[in-house]
Amino acid sequence: SVDVIEIDGASNNSVDDIRKLRENAKYPPSHGKYKMYVIDEVHMLSSAAFNALLKTLEEPPPHLMFVFATTEAHKVLPTITSRCQRYDFRRMETGEIVSQLKYIAGKESITIDEKSLMIIAKRADGSMRDSQSIFDQVIAFCGKNVDFHATVDSLSLIDDEFYFRISRAAVSKDTAEMFHIATEIINRGYDLQETLSGLLEHLRHLLTVVVTGSTELIETASEIQKLYQQESKNFRKNDLLRMMNLIAQSEQEIRFAKQPRVKFELTLCKLATMDTVAEIEDLIRQINGLPTTESPVAVAPSPKAVPENIIARENNPTYSPEKKTPDVKEVKVEAAKIVYELPKDWDKILKSDEINESGLSKGLEHAEMMIAGKVLVLKYNNAFHADFIGGKGK
Repeated sequence: SVDVIEIDGASNNSVDDIRKLRENAKYPPSHGKYKMYVIDEVHMLSSAAFNALLKTLEEPPPHLMFVFATTEAHKVLPTITSRCQRYDFRRMETGEIVSQLKYIAGKESITIDEKSLMIIAKRADGSMRDSQSIFDQVIAFCGKNVDFHATVDSLSLIDDEFYFRISRAAVSKDTAEMFHIATEIINRGYDLQETLSGLLEHLRHLLTVVVTGSTELIETASEIQKLYQQESKNFRKNDLLRMMNLIAQSEQEIRFAKQPRVKFELTLCKLATMDTVAEIEDLIRQINGLPTTESPVAVAPSPKAVPENIIARENNPTYSPEKKTPDVKEVKVEAAKIVYELPKDWDKILKSDEINESGLSKGLEHAEMMIAGKVLVLKYNNAFHADFIGGKGK
């Protein structure tokens, strides 16, 4: 219709372009009730062009309507958006696109399988117009009978089987298989960065099944969903997260790599040599599964006995061969309980110059002391202090 004028905002973004629009907007429509201006990618207009259009938006002629289309609404000036009615369009779901493509294929008598339609829909990234354009390309390449492999070849995509082979080689720690897969991908001329992007999506699908336990959130063909359900049993959540971090980092780095092939092969080898992470729940189950033993009984520490020769010397100053062995044992037991009090001026002795200069004061502070006769007995709970005093004694 002559009353609907579409303008590309990217190439008509100057003040002069808006001035021409304002001049033409004064004229009434030729046929319809309204004249409509559709400005695509309106966020590309300059600030001066927006300001030039502001007066017309505030007081538009009764026959004039504007439609602003943009993918980056946050770049439009607030003074413009405040004078417009905003509608946000969501991405179309993959299932909706597949249903529409099935309808078109039926109308055009085209034979195509579900896997091919799913690939086209995912390639369109939520856009029905893009999906139909891709569908036309596939038909031009394959004709009326379209199969999965022909679709993959026409769009230069990587078969899902490569991704499943990579994940299986990662589970089996097969580095040699990783090199064979990398060679096949490179010889077929696939883009390595796009390959890593597809591998990242593949691992995302596995993670989704591991976390949710179902394949409902995976947008792929039903037979591929069954494969993900089976393969997910070989993976743990934490392992998949580490693998995804590795692939995401490699996807960014391979763009600037001087030897992309080496970087790609190195990434696949890291997947095959990556250690698995032990889950806390598994460790707890292993601990609980250990054979139980009797509960340990707490035993009070026995006091360090005073040397027997010292005790015997104090309590038996003279040797008496007539005493029987049981009587001697009784004397030892009784003597071990004898603890003599330290002198009243013991603190002064510890602070004396002789003790400080010898370095013994530090060790004596941590000891339990008692006197048995003329012998000073030191008891320590820490082996370090006992060794320290022993070294000073030497």
